[in-house]
Amino acid sequence: MFTRITMLKRLFLTLILAFALLPARAAKPFFFVQITDPQLGFKEKDSMVEGVRLLTETVEAINRIHPAFVVVTGDMTNNRFNEEQWAAYRELIGRIDKDIPVWHVPGNHDLKPREEGDLQHYLDRYGYDRFCFRYGGCTFVGMNTCFLKDGCFGEEREHCTWLLQTLAANQGARFLFVFTHCPVVKEAVDEKEDYFNFQAPYRQFYLEQFSRYGVDAVFSGHLHRSRFCENDGVPYYTTSASGLTLGDGISGLNIVTVYKDHFTAEFVPAAEARNPLTR
Repeated sequence: MFTRITMLKRLFLTLILAFALLPARAAKPFFFVQITDPQLGFKEKDSMVEGVRLLTETVEAINRIHPAFVVVTGDMTNNRFNEEQWAAYRELIGRIDKDIPVWHVPGNHDLKPREEGDLQHYLDRYGYDRFCFRYGGCTFVGMNTCFLKDGCFGEEREHCTWLLQTLAANQGARFLFVFTHCPVVKEAVDEKEDYFNFQAPYRQFYLEQFSRYGVDAVFSGHLHRSRFCENDGVPYYTTSASGLTLGDGISGLNIVTVYKDHFTAEFVPAAEARNPLTR
């Protein structure tokens, strides 16, 4: 039977591996890629042809520009119990060059923690539901927003404790980046609460904590279109889907370039992706 101790052991081993695989390179410019919501099967009844095409183009772009690593901010498939979708995602994401680590945080289509056994199902596939690693003197933290959005507030408190302790321990990092599936906020701090952002009381709490602990940027997905908000000097990037989009969304990937004393984030279609350090 899965226990919290088992989960913590897995997380501890994951963090050790992360530090071993990603040695710091002090102040040397580098870039990474964020993709989100490939969501194979989304908007395609009994099919995933278009989703597979878009993810294939995304993977080819990643290999072409060769980032330091990739972060996928959730909704890897549309139906987490569809084995065909899962096999296709695993095969396609597995085409990324082996020296480019890939990190995941769960989306609402990957994990429904209120349903018995669902967390274990996710862990069996991905091995962890949160992460923290260092690269180039910077710290990268992946947050599981499913507990909050699914109303699992006991689990959310445990996760929040881990998150705040992790942020506190990494305040000395050159840059401190956080990755979530659901955006804390899309365009305005006082925007209406809906399916695509944090519930209002929790929204304010996390905005305050990210400012308090010196987070430099928060990168999210879920919306299937791009949005931006800044609060107390912290930019909140909602990235459009690498898969099929909604509204005014454009399919693509987010290229984040980290320099000595600043960083840039540029969302581009996969076909237009270029190595920002050589172009």
